[in-house]
Amino acid sequence: LYNGLNLTIDNITGDTLHDIEKYMFDEHRLFEDGKLDDILKAVPESRNPQPRGENAVYDMMGKLRVFFNWANGRDKSYKLAEPYTKNNPFDAYSVGACLYGTPYYITIDERKQLYQAKLREPLATQRDIFVFQCLIGCRVSDLWSMTKDNIIDGAVEYIPRKTKEGNPVTVRVPLTATAIEILERYKDYQGKGLFPFTSQQEYNRNIKEMFKQVGLNRIDS
Repeated sequence: LYNGLNLTIDNITGDTLHDIEKYMFDEHRLFEDGKLDDILKAVPESRNPQPRGENAVYDMMGKLRVFFNWANGRDKSYKLAEPYTKNNPFDAYSVGACLYGTPYYITIDERKQLYQAKLREPLATQRDIFVFQCLIGCRVSDLWSMTKDNIIDGAVEYIPRKTKEGNPVTVRVPLTATAIEILERYKDYQGKGLFPFTSQQEYNRNIKEMFKQVGLNRIDS
C-alpha cells in the first residue's frame, strides 16, 4: 500500500524485500510524519507503529523466507506436490543475523531496589508487573493470559503455553509476601488479566526505562 505496488508471490524481487525491510525500520517515523494516514484509514490498526530493532525486523524477514521456501517447494519437511511459484526473491536478498548479548540476571537486592524505587506512571505499574513476573518466574505470554482464577490458595497455578499442546502439566508457584502485596494493590482492576498490561513491546521499553531511572546499569555478572 505504501509503495502502491500490486505484489504477488511471482513478482516479489530482492529489491522488494529490501524495500519491505526499510519500511519496517521506518514505519514509526512515517506514522509520526502523517505519511500513513490514508493507509491506516483503509486498513485500521489497533496499534500505533513503534520503533523496531534489528532482531525484530530480521525475525519477520526470516519468517517470510520460510514462506517462500514452502511456496516454491524448497521446504524439505513439507514437500509440495506442485510448487505454487518458481520465484524465490531470497536468492537475491540475505536476511541479517539476529544478535543477542550475554544475559545477566538481576540479583534479589537489585529486584528489591527496583521495587522500592519511587517511579511515576506508567512505569510504577509496569514495574509492579515486572517484579511479580520475577517472583513467579513465568514467560510474558503466560503472565498475559493469567486471570484471578489462576490464584488458588496462596499460589498461582497455570499451564505453560509451551507445554500446553504436548505435555500439559499444571505449574503451581507459591506466592511470596511481595507477590501477594502486588496482587492486593491491583485487586480492583476490572480487566481480563491480573494487571493493567500495556503491549508486550511497550512493556519491554518500560523495563529498560525503569532500570535506567533506578540506576541498574551494570554490564557484568
